[in-house]
Amino acid sequence: MVRLEPARWSIVLFAIAAVSAPVLWLWYACARDPDIVFLSRHRPARWITYPLPADPLARRAVELDAQFRRSFTLSSVPDEATLEIRALRRFEILLNDRQITFPDPNANWKVIVQGNVAEYLYVGENTIVVTVEHDRGPPVLWLCISTGGEDIRTDHSWEVSVAGSVWQPARLASEPMATLLGAGHAPHQVIADSEIQWLWFVLCAGISGILLIGVGWTWQRLRARSGSSASAMDRRFIVGVVALLTFCWCVLFWNNRSSLALVDGFDAPGHLAYIQYVLDHRRFPWPDEGWSMFHPPLFYGISAFVLECAGLSTHDPAARDVLQIQALVFAFVFLLMTGLTLRWIFPSHPLRQLIGLILAGFLPMHLYLFQFVTNETLAATLVMVSLYVGIRMLSLDRPALLMGATLGLCLGAAMLTKFSALIVMIMMIGSLIVRAMTRRRMLRAWLASIGMTVVVCFAVCGWRFIAVWWRFGNPIIGNWDPRLVAWWQDPGYQTAGYFVRFGRSLFAPIFSGYYSFADGIYSTLWGDGLISGYGAMVDAPPWNFGLMTTGYWLALLPTVAVAIGVVAVLVRFIREPSVLWLLLGGLGVLVSLAVLYMSINVPSYAHAKALYAMPAVLSLFAFGALGFDLCTRRSVVLRWVFLIGLGVWAVNAYASFWIPGDSPRARARLGWLYAQVDGSDQVAEQSLRTALAIEPTNAVAQLGIAELLDKRGQIDQAVLQLHQLLEHHQGYANGHLKLAALLTSQHQFETAIEHARCATALAPNNGIAWFILGQIHTQRNDLDGAVHAFRQALRVTPEDAEIHHRLGLALAALGQFDAMQQQMHRAIRMKPDSSAPLNDLAWILSTHDDANIRQPETAVRLAQQACELTGGQEATSLDTLAAAYAASDQFERALVTARKALDSALEADNAELADQIRERLKLYGQNKPYREVRNAGGRGNINSH
Repeated sequence: MVRLEPARWSIVLFAIAAVSAPVLWLWYACARDPDIVFLSRHRPARWITYPLPADPLARRAVELDAQFRRSFTLSSVPDEATLEIRALRRFEILLNDRQITFPDPNANWKVIVQGNVAEYLYVGENTIVVTVEHDRGPPVLWLCISTGGEDIRTDHSWEVSVAGSVWQPARLASEPMATLLGAGHAPHQVIADSEIQWLWFVLCAGISGILLIGVGWTWQRLRARSGSSASAMDRRFIVGVVALLTFCWCVLFWNNRSSLALVDGFDAPGHLAYIQYVLDHRRFPWPDEGWSMFHPPLFYGISAFVLECAGLSTHDPAARDVLQIQALVFAFVFLLMTGLTLRWIFPSHPLRQLIGLILAGFLPMHLYLFQFVTNETLAATLVMVSLYVGIRMLSLDRPALLMGATLGLCLGAAMLTKFSALIVMIMMIGSLIVRAMTRRRMLRAWLASIGMTVVVCFAVCGWRFIAVWWRFGNPIIGNWDPRLVAWWQDPGYQTAGYFVRFGRSLFAPIFSGYYSFADGIYSTLWGDGLISGYGAMVDAPPWNFGLMTTGYWLALLPTVAVAIGVVAVLVRFIREPSVLWLLLGGLGVLVSLAVLYMSINVPSYAHAKALYAMPAVLSLFAFGALGFDLCTRRSVVLRWVFLIGLGVWAVNAYASFWIPGDSPRARARLGWLYAQVDGSDQVAEQSLRTALAIEPTNAVAQLGIAELLDKRGQIDQAVLQLHQLLEHHQGYANGHLKLAALLTSQHQFETAIEHARCATALAPNNGIAWFILGQIHTQRNDLDGAVHAFRQALRVTPEDAEIHHRLGLALAALGQFDAMQQQMHRAIRMKPDSSAPLNDLAWILSTHDDANIRQPETAVRLAQQACELTGGQEATSLDTLAAAYAASDQFERALVTARKALDSALEADNAELADQIRERLKLYGQNKPYREVRNAGGRGNINSH
């Protein structure tokens, strides 16, 4: 390999520009850009928000309003009291029931708005209420009132209610949401017996020692063979190690094939829908045609072609085996290219090559990701091929046009697989330009090769990006764009503290991304810290989380080695800059900054995952290999200790993802997943029965059987199954919850409410449990209990329109009509395509016996919207519209509409509603509106019309 010694100034300038420009831009965006939801800290106040329980799943983006309130006492009124406020995003202030207005207060929520509020203050007790609205996340408030004495500032002393939920003490926005996770999200299946732990470590050390000795013996044999050049020996060594790693992966994947579902993996249903779309329509979809269809199409086109050749679709169980074989092909190419690239980075350093390959072959992120249907695997493979070709090209004095075309083809294919390849393309072309500047005598040849790379790359992938640009006004568009899908994910904002903390992943790795950015990256790099994209442990792949938890501590060894390698490369780069380490170091920095920017631009805990940094894994392997070598080069004993330690980590990582074939947990989980899919009941029952045969008291399997019995209408058998479940698992919240729902359907309300309360006590952050409890109270006509339960449900999922609707009905029955209208309007706003809240609100506003409650014109408008949504043929909506017309004295229209409603009721064989409409028709014929008489105190029917 030709040694790279370019001019120092050109490399240093390019490195400074490549790093400083995005850093400065990111700092400015966090500080000033209102579209970047970053909460910068300013004293003396703190950002506060509602203490929403952490939800691993995405939330629908709807307009949420939160009320922040606090009372404070003043002994005297100051001449000047400065109120400063920032709110995410819109706000209104009531100070002692008087509204405070500011000129253009919502222009930029990051700019502090201030004014003198002394005239609004009283001696004695004062109350401030701030309403904040936000449509892409939780409302957040920063406020301070300076009175010259004690300042009134946002902190824990404030109370908050979001969208009409229960009032709670405010939470500091900078506090990690991980503290709110229940025990169900943080499994610690660690090996409790210390003797067993040590036996496991000894076993891992023995296996790794044997493998290392075998690899070392193979190397010595290759070295001793006469006639073998160093280059050929390196190549054979690399191919041999790659073959061994590929064999290990094949065995692992084959063993797990019957324990994993096709839908396993991050956004796997979206990826499968993309492939099926290509199979069905024979074309690639546009980004707005599905959740994952914003991705470039190469992976999905290849997968569709492979399935088409096999005569399968994504609905066939055998599709998983075919796509798994495809992933193994990608894995082999990826590992081979990794080894060959490491050979060019570390010529004549077989130990560094070996360590880099061990990191690549046993990196937990690879071990689980390559088992799933995802475009990440092909993207990583193509990026690695591009880096191999590019690094070889950088080593030449005079590159050939063919090599430039090959690099352009690889980069174009990578860009046609995943957007993140853009960073690789930028760094690669930038490095080639710097290399060309150091070979001025060959500048024309270099520019021609670089030009060929750009032209071929654009020819391969440009058509797709131009088409998307033409249609959407942006060449790169994703599902984070509100034009495609409106959603947000916890926490919905970012703070500086989130990016400086670390440590939770060593003790509670599952969902540790709530705690900090670094923990999110660490937990998904060295293990499956996000349980493959599932929101609950019951759905998680049946990995050995006990070994995985141990692996996070063992991973400190390669982490430290990578850190040492980074420092060594930085020192070496300052002393002797080279284009090779400029490429590897710059790639690592830019990919890190890109992942950081994505986490800030789309403020979600789930964006802090290592998967997005896969274009930089070569840098990780190179830095780790260099760090290991530097730590151990002075001592053979220390080298073997480190190698054995690395081997223990590798064996433990491999075992973490090995699923025993007779695992009842795996069988029960598969059955549970299939039980949720229509048409898969037979497969689900077979898996569940198999799990119960192995472990008769398996809770998930028993619950799955109950689900299947419920789907078949065998309610009594399902109830009996759940009673058997709870005999062995009294603390199983989901069992109590399911039983409460079934008992409610049998009108056994007293027993049902006991189990619903057990479920809410065991899982207080389960919004479904609170909603079912509210529904039971509704059927018992317990209005106060229903209101309390529904407000508790809103504490968990304030974006759920159905909860607002049911709460509104309960409030109407209690006679709390102002609060009722707020909840109904929230339900309408959150789910504008639902006719039920429109219909019920229109009915109340048109038929109430209190003239102060009735709003006939509003009722007509709402009822008309409900009829439009139901196609003008649904009897209940027409009945409501007729009542609204009558309330507004439009009796002719009321008669026509009521007759149409009667016909629809008769056609639907709804005799009870038909009789009611006939009675109302008599009133309309007498020019009298229909009135619904309420009980004393405003209490009425809690059910919807």
